[in-house]
Order: sequence, then structure tokens, then C-alpha cells
Amino acid sequence: MQAVEVAPPTPAPAPAPAPEPKAAAPAPEPKPEAEAKKPEKKPARLKGADKPPEEAKAEAPAKKKGKQASDTPKVPVGRKQLRPGLTQIQRVGTGGGLRTWLIGGVVTTLALAAGAAVGMYRGKQVSRQTTFRQMEVANREGGGLATVTVFISSEPPGATVRFDSRELSEKTPLAVERDRDAEAHQVQLSMPGYASTERSVKYDSGPITVLEAKLEGDPGRLEVSSQPSEQPVFIDGQRVGETPLIREVPHGKHLLEVGGGDRAKVHEEITVQVGEKTKVYKKVPKADAMAQLLIDSEPKARILINGQPTGRFTGDGALDLPPGVDHDVRLEYGGSNKRQRALQVNLERGEHRRIFVDLTSS
Repeated sequence: MQAVEVAPPTPAPAPAPAPEPKAAAPAPEPKPEAEAKKPEKKPARLKGADKPPEEAKAEAPAKKKGKQASDTPKVPVGRKQLRPGLTQIQRVGTGGGLRTWLIGGVVTTLALAAGAAVGMYRGKQVSRQTTFRQMEVANREGGGLATVTVFISSEPPGATVRFDSRELSEKTPLAVERDRDAEAHQVQLSMPGYASTERSVKYDSGPITVLEAKLEGDPGRLEVSSQPSEQPVFIDGQRVGETPLIREVPHGKHLLEVGGGDRAKVHEEITVQVGEKTKVYKKVPKADAMAQLLIDSEPKARILINGQPTGRFTGDGALDLPPGVDHDVRLEYGGSNKRQRALQVNLERGEHRRIFVDLTSS
């Protein structure tokens, strides 16, 4: 045993390194378990032994914090300092999500509104073609044919249309699309209270073919007599015979005029009913025994004499009126918002009077 103790000459090279690692050991004393788990880190500290103790001590706490964060993630060091940053990120993400949803909702609403408007417009356009397109699908032998648009109107509007014996779903005026061909097609228009009319139509070379028709009302019987007799009779400005006159006339309102030449022309607006007899009797005085009144106005107005419509408008010509009598003349104008201007007129025998009435100032 004494021979072993005498051998101390060998430790001469090792005295300097041996005490330095033991001096650096106190730094990890707070967590000795971490050093026991990872002893492989000790050589790195020996290599840096040449560094000043202040730098070694500065590096040791940084590594200690990293180890603690990785070893115990549930309670990391500095979690309180990191939490505000995480909260800010979450807030930013939440705000962006809300903005995205709001923008998406606005865009979706606008798209739906635009789609609805386009759908309504297209629906109106397609509804005019529905009947014929269904018919064409059933009868078409092949596609690729050029088409033509047929526009059908009537006076008065609202007539039922049968095209090649097929009744259309809409009333006049209407437009339908057809496959072009060179055949003649039969179009029939009918309306209650009016005589039906039928037309044969061939498609024009252009993209549109127009068909217009005037419907004549169902007739009523008109009987006109006068004193003296054999006076010319005018209906709606056309001479149709002399008194006494019996004639079928389309139902509705008409302007009846009796007289002319050396006799005064008397006027009356009549209404002919369907299937009924309308009788009219007129005294036709000599022209020199009457007086004439010509009325002009701005705008044009309908003339009533003593509460009775004359069938005339201002500017249409002179009216024959009995002289020496006060006449209540009313001018009716204004369209749907009807207004009247009243005039009192008394004419002398053989007088020709012309007056102008400005209705724009009323």
C-alpha cells in the first residue's frame, strides 16, 4: 500500500484540467437530473474550458432554458411572455375570417340578385316562344334550320291567335319563333264581339315577318231617316247612301253625318250595339238657314254641344248650328285626366264664326 502512495509523479500533466470541470459543475446544480440524463453534453463544456468563465456562465443559462422547455412542454418557461403574442395572432386570424365571410356573403347576394334579374328578363323573352317551341319539338325532323320571328298584332289588341290550327297561349301583340320554310301558313285571329279574320302568310327573307290585322266588330243594324228625305249619309267620314237608310254597321261608336250641298250637315256620335237596331232621325235645314261654327284649339279637344258629343274634334271643320239659340259648347281634353273648357255661343242666321281656344293656360 505504501508503494502505491509513493507514485504521485504521474499526475503532473493532469492537475490543471481536473479541477476546472469540477469548478464548472456548480452551474447545473439546480437541475442535476438533466445532467444525469444527458451526460454526453459534458465534453462540449470541456472544449470551451479555454473561454473565460463569464462567457461559459452566459451560455450555460441559455442551454438550461432550452432544456427545460423541451423536457417539460406542458409548463414551458416564458409561457406568460409568449401568450400575448399568440393571442394577437388569434385575433388577427379571427378578424380576417369575419371579413372573408362578410365579403363572401355580399358577393353571393349580388350574384343571386343579378341571376334573378337575368332570369326574369329571359323568362319574359322565352314565354313568347313556349307554345311554338313545344310544337316544333314534336314535329321537327332535324335541327340546324334557320329560324324566323313572326310578329302578330291586331286592332284592337287582345285577340286569340291560331297558327296552323294550333292556338297560342298569348294574345296579340305577340312574337313567336319558327323554323324557316317556303310554305304558306294560316293565321286566324278572333275576339269576342268581333268577326274572326284569317290570313295566309309566308315568311319574309329577313329575320322578322310582320302580320297586322284589323278586326271588324260584330254588326248591329242602323236605320237613318231625315226631313227632308234623300239626304246623303256619312259614317265615319265615308258616304254610305241616302236617307232613308238601313245598314249593318260594326258595333261601337261612330260619327254619323246627314245632309250636305244646299242643306246643312248635321252631326251626331252614335253607339251601335251588337245584334240590336239603332234608329236615328234628323231634321236637315237649308244651309242658309243655319249658322256655322269652326273651333281650333291647342291642344286638340273633343267637342260637345249642349251636353251631346258631336263626334268632332277641334280643327276637324265647321259645325252647323241653329241660329238665334244659346249653345253650351264644351271642349274636353287631357287624356285620362280629363278636363273641360266651357263656352257660350249664340250665332246669327248665315253666320260663319271661327274661334281659337288656348287650353294650355288652364
